[in-house]
Amino acid sequence: MSTPNLSAVGSQQSLSPEADAYRARLRAANISDESFLATDYLNHFNEIVMLLQLVADMPDMLEEVCAWAQRSYVDHFRASTFANRDLAIEAYYCAPDHYRAALVMLVDTINARVARAIATIKQFADLGMADRLRLECDDAVRELGALIDQAGAVINGDFVKRSAQADIDLLIAEN
Repeated sequence: MSTPNLSAVGSQQSLSPEADAYRARLRAANISDESFLATDYLNHFNEIVMLLQLVADMPDMLEEVCAWAQRSYVDHFRASTFANRDLAIEAYYCAPDHYRAALVMLVDTINARVARAIATIKQFADLGMADRLRLECDDAVRELGALIDQAGAVINGDFVKRSAQADIDLLIAEN
């Protein structure tokens, strides 16, 4: 099935039988029919959060933390075992710009925070500063959790509805 013309994609009103069928395919695949994005992408970031939680008690996990690599939405799905990965990639390119832009801004912020956390905990580990390492891990986990929640809201189509662009810009500036 080809991607329908979705010029009024931000609206939940019936666009055409073809567009309605596409939205139904998205819902069946656990892809938001509002944002055209899938929460499965957040598993990529939940992985680093889990590793950061572990490294505070098991410093030997630092190697795995350092091995974690940023992945774009599309790259995540290309490497994924997600059953509907091709549809997730296709839908990403059809996603309304305001959803995709909000997600990209949040992902950039998440990636920057992860990079900062990794550099800091490596430094504390090298200096044998276990207490400071633990504090940095805890701070990073808390901040990343909040950012991942915001990304989830974007993916689920909630964040953009509730927030003006100024609110999104403020969130990014604060992190």
